Amino acid sequence: MISNLDQIWPGGDMGNFETVLPGYGYGFMFGTGADPYALNTVTIEELGGPGTVQLGIYTVQNPLAGNNPTLIYAGALGNAVVDSRPTQWPTYTSFIDYTPVNSITLAPNTYYLISATEPVNGDDDTALTFNFNYSYNVAADWSVDQDVPSPWTYLGSRPPPSMSGWEPDNSPGSLMVEVDATPVPEPVSFTLLVFGSAIIGAGRYFASSSHSLCSIRTRLFERLERNTYAV
Repeated sequence: MISNLDQIWPGGDMGNFETVLPGYGYGFMFGTGADPYALNTVTIEELGGPGTVQLGIYTVQNPLAGNNPTLIYAGALGNAVVDSRPTQWPTYTSFIDYTPVNSITLAPNTYYLISATEPVNGDDDTALTFNFNYSYNVAADWSVDQDVPSPWTYLGSRPPPSMSGWEPDNSPGSLMVEVDATPVPEPVSFTLLVFGSAIIGAGRYFASSSHSLCSIRTRLFERLERNTYAV
């Protein structure tokens, strides 16, 4: 549904790699359209193989463009697997696929934040890949960076006056990410089943009624015939 994995780094050097420090992280915000979708995978480009970052997804409440929006946890993403597609620098980076630990349904007309954070007791060996063109391929009626900024940075829990929590941040660039989802079928199967059962039941009722009427008419004719012979 959303991807910039085919975006090529334009410079002669390699891309922008940001290390995810313990207690910190990065995020990607996007909006869904009019229909519900089942989340299949989230793919990010990492320096090396699968690192120790933890991925999750949150429903975003207001303020969408301000610091520390209200986030409602929607689920965890895990089971990191190296994607078979080559990156621009296949010797150094890999596309890593993450799938929902439990099924996640993306609600219609809702903003979500995908988080990639390093635990406080984690290491600093994982780096994410960013680009600076801020261009994403968006399918259906989803949205990226139209009404709200898509790149976010997690600053951890720091005492004032330092900034903490989530804040919109364009400085790293646009996270190399892909969000793949499948439309949720409309609940018509059960309705069709009930409707079909009603038709079958009605047919059986009328067939039974017709059989009963035929039986009544047959008995009446038999009685008339007996009365006629008796006379």
